[in-house]
Amino acid sequence: MAFLKEFMPVMIYILLAILLVALIVFIIKLVGTLKKVDATLDDVNGKLEKVNGLFSAIDFATSRMNTITDRLLGFLDSLLGKVLFSKKKKHEDEEEEEDYE
Repeated sequence: MAFLKEFMPVMIYILLAILLVALIVFIIKLVGTLKKVDATLDDVNGKLEKVNGLFSAIDFATSRMNTITDRLLGFLDSLLGKVLFSKKKKHEDEEEEEDYE
């Protein structure tokens, strides 16, 4: 029993020292990994900023194309509506004239 009272605290201190060393090594490796991740993110952000101008130009072009297409379709819609409704009105007017005769 006396042996366990002397041996167990020594064993616990040795294991705690090993754990402390392992944690220090782990933290050092983690800091190194975080530095690499930070450098990678900075590189990606730099490349995205270079491409951002291209995306804004594409967005501007698609917006203009959308506006032109909407106006063209609106014009064609109104033109087609006028042609169809004018024929329908003429046809209805002719029927009304036939009813009066």
